[in-house]
Amino acid sequence: MKKRLLTTCLSLFFVTSAFALASCETTEENVTGLAFELVDGNYTVIGRGTCEEGIVDIPAEYNGLPVTAIAENAFANDQILGIVTIPDSVETIGEGAFSDCINLTKVTMGSGVAEIGSKAFYSCGWLSNLTLSKTLDSIGKSAFYGCRRLKTVDFPDSLKTISDNAFDYCDWLEEVNFGTSLEVIGKQAFLNCVKLKAVEIPDGAPTEIRANAFELCSSIKYVTLGDSVTSIGSNAFLEATHIKELVIGDSVESIGDYAFNRCTRIYKVTLGAGVTTISDTAFSDCRTIREVYNRSSLNIVAGTKTYGEIAENALYVRTGDEVSAGQIIGVTSEEAVSRLYFELREGGVSVDPSDKIR
Repeated sequence: MKKRLLTTCLSLFFVTSAFALASCETTEENVTGLAFELVDGNYTVIGRGTCEEGIVDIPAEYNGLPVTAIAENAFANDQILGIVTIPDSVETIGEGAFSDCINLTKVTMGSGVAEIGSKAFYSCGWLSNLTLSKTLDSIGKSAFYGCRRLKTVDFPDSLKTISDNAFDYCDWLEEVNFGTSLEVIGKQAFLNCVKLKAVEIPDGAPTEIRANAFELCSSIKYVTLGDSVTSIGSNAFLEATHIKELVIGDSVESIGDYAFNRCTRIYKVTLGAGVTTISDTAFSDCRTIREVYNRSSLNIVAGTKTYGEIAENALYVRTGDEVSAGQIIGVTSEEAVSRLYFELREGGVSVDPSDKIR
């Protein structure tokens, strides 16, 4: 019996060369019972192991080798985890790594994380403090879906891709600061971010805003798309009902179907010099548009349906110093009337754009 027990213990000892379970006691590397796996000469964190702490500092090294990854579903459904710190050595956070960690409140990433996998922080409903890596390249699909208590996200200049639904249903999110290398904002990336106040994309790498990216972001008031943005997809800002002013940069070439559909408070639109295509439905049901500043080569005339409701409801269109006035009887100042319509509407007075002021 004793011989059999000794054999079993020796077998378990040798297995640890491929799979390591650290002691719960804090060591110099701050390892507190986490489980690791040796992969291609580096260690990957694969789970909590015997650690029972709510605060987890992932070590930069284990057994003298770097810790470079957090495995898929490593901490998924962890009900204890509250705060996690990820060191500079970690390069990837796997799919679903921290999904459904319902008590996770704070995540701090070191400078090495380049990739955040799909659903990595899915439905971490109490996550409110997020520091992203300064070298982050991509955020996977639904990575932060349902992180409802996030209020501010600062994206690094290194970030190129925000994938589909990445911040969907982050309905406390108020502020996002985009970097200069951004190339793609995926489909429904910020869907239902109902408290987001503004969208400003700076000049930088060519950026594509895909379909429904900011759909139902009903608190956005100002949208400024820098000279980096090349296209605005269909329904990109569908029912972003509080947008008042829209500035589209010179690199935007196309504005897709229903891109600003039902943005019922847009008052002023500036079109960049590069716009060549505007869908007839791009500004569908945007009946409050009164000022259009047209820097493109498109022949937009106030009061016509040539380019959808952007022109149909405009009281005037400025092209340089010129003004193309709408059909308003007995009024000499189109701008005065434009302001009046807007102020009446903001004050709760129903105004039909077809009304004639005398």
